[in-house]
Amino acid sequence: MPNEPEPRPRRAAGRLRFLTSCVAALVAAGAVAAHSQDAAPTVVHGRYVEQHYFMEGQHRPVEWTWAFTLDLSGKSAIHEEWSGRNNRNRQKSNSQQYTLGEQAGGVAWHVLGSNQLQKTVNFRRHTMTLTITTSGAQCRLDVAFHLKPGFSDILLPRGGAGKSTRFSLPKTLETSCRIS
Repeated sequence: MPNEPEPRPRRAAGRLRFLTSCVAALVAAGAVAAHSQDAAPTVVHGRYVEQHYFMEGQHRPVEWTWAFTLDLSGKSAIHEEWSGRNNRNRQKSNSQQYTLGEQAGGVAWHVLGSNQLQKTVNFRRHTMTLTITTSGAQCRLDVAFHLKPGFSDILLPRGGAGKSTRFSLPKTLETSCRIS
């Protein structure tokens, strides 16, 4: 925004040191690949099922099964591959590249602690948080959805037409996670 002050170099350097120390802690925990170019990236595979309802007329719930692969490499690179299918035979897939600690198009990945990574996705009426917690070579996936203040439902594109439709806030039915 034009009225926001420029970050002071000392604060930016402090944030970079903090981020580097968090990634180093994840390296020690086995969740992120080492910082050398020769190290193989750590790969996290996740899956979750979400359910929501149409707010207008239809009573059968919509269930999406999402699967993703994260390649974590270098100091802060995250490459995502996503695929999803719902119980009405609609499919979606996507591939993105992010930098840990930076916001890009409403999406941000952050280190929460020595063994946690979190992705936050900001939508118009709600947010989704995806948290990966590691313990050695094991991981746990938590997916949560939250309405923004003043909203009681969410808007999502419906079908191939892209027309926005009102839905209930999704709830997570199941999750799984593994590290390779």
